[in-house]
Amino acid sequence: MFSSIRGSAALLRACLSSSSTRPCLRPTPATIRSYATEFQERKKGSDIREALSRSTELFKTYKPVSPGIRHLKRPLHPHLYEGRPVRALTIAKRKKGGRNAHGRITVRHRGGGHRQRIRTLDFVREEPGVFDVIRIEYDPGRSAHIAL
Repeated sequence: MFSSIRGSAALLRACLSSSSTRPCLRPTPATIRSYATEFQERKKGSDIREALSRSTELFKTYKPVSPGIRHLKRPLHPHLYEGRPVRALTIAKRKKGGRNAHGRITVRHRGGGHRQRIRTLDFVREEPGVFDVIRIEYDPGRSAHIAL
């Protein structure tokens, strides 16, 4: 009994030739078999194209002026606030330049650099409730960004 049903070619021929009111199972693109490798190749090509299109939007690329810059890509941060930080929330960072309390150089090759201000953060939330994030700022003192 099942041998006649399992023969898909005979079933298909019988289904197409019959003009009965009962609807037959017609092959649809979802029911047609395809090999997994073909599917992966099609999917892989589109995934690669998607990833490459996303990478151009997320990273800044440089012209190969020198060998070190040839493959350099840096992430873009369009979500960061471009203005200056709130001055009331910053403290001046005093640099020692490798000198001790007597003013003598105790550690060599220290000093100079860009002037920085330390951002004060409220790590302990004492006020309960929901807070609104107005902007996200860059912080030179840590690898994370600050939400204000």
